[in-house]
Amino acid sequence: MTTSGSWNSTLLFSLFHEQVARRIFSQRCPSSNDIIDFCRWRWNPQFSISEAYSKIMEEKWDPHSNDGHAIWSLPVSQRTRVFIWLALRQKLMSNMERHRRGLTENPSCIHCGLVESIDHILWGCPYARNVWFLIFGANQMTITFFTGDMKPWLLTNLRSNASPPYSTVPWSTLFASICWHIWKSQNENVSVGTCQTPASLIQHSLTWAKHFAKSVTPPTSHSQHASSVSTFQWCAPSLEWICLNIDGSICSSSHHARARGLLHDNIGSWILGFGRCIGTTDALIGVHRHLSGVYMRYANANGLLNLSGYLMELIK
Repeated sequence: MTTSGSWNSTLLFSLFHEQVARRIFSQRCPSSNDIIDFCRWRWNPQFSISEAYSKIMEEKWDPHSNDGHAIWSLPVSQRTRVFIWLALRQKLMSNMERHRRGLTENPSCIHCGLVESIDHILWGCPYARNVWFLIFGANQMTITFFTGDMKPWLLTNLRSNASPPYSTVPWSTLFASICWHIWKSQNENVSVGTCQTPASLIQHSLTWAKHFAKSVTPPTSHSQHASSVSTFQWCAPSLEWICLNIDGSICSSSHHARARGLLHDNIGSWILGFGRCIGTTDALIGVHRHLSGVYMRYANANGLLNLSGYLMELIK
């Protein structure tokens, strides 16, 4: 640069190739008044991921649509909401999609041999239809439930305020739970060769739907990105009472179940603990019902007659 602050063209062309020198010469000369370069968000001084996503998608979505609210406001687990959202967007890795990507040579359903698309998994396959028939009964199931496109089928059921048969859980919550467990069962069948019976799948779906319907409060506005969760925790019993906390687990492949429990006094001091295998069962509801009888008998045999049992909503 010269003393006047401009480029020294003679020196530039002597030091660099002509094309490079012309490129440098076309740029403004640095100045002592210049500030350090920094990244700046084009539309707003304060960058946010949500605003960036909105800018990317602004030509691809309807700003007046409330499809997302029907999913993200559901009182279910976050993974279930994500699953429903991906199903709505046709982004799940079905066999048809895996075949399209060259990940498998066979796009067929493992149950019936037809092409396994997302809508086929959730309501087109005979296995899924048996699940839905068990919920409503063959006489009450309308033919329109199995017709139409995937998106309106999902949204209509997710927006329903009706109560399902034999349960007080909202239909939208139970519907989302059943769809999630049908997808899980299909994946387990493909990966490990095991498959839940339709009756067992419904029992698991109902159990988890009841649990989340009681413990999860969905977001009330678009500004909230996560649901509030009411956690289950130990509560001190009354004076001279003993609190019994029980839990159980079941292996999805072998159906072997194990039970555990703890006894505390009214100030939270540990008294004793339990743990045993209780054989095989088809549903968590059977585990907890068996647990309650086992531990009540054990506690009574040890002279602990005043028991305040804290049982999860799973056995109600």
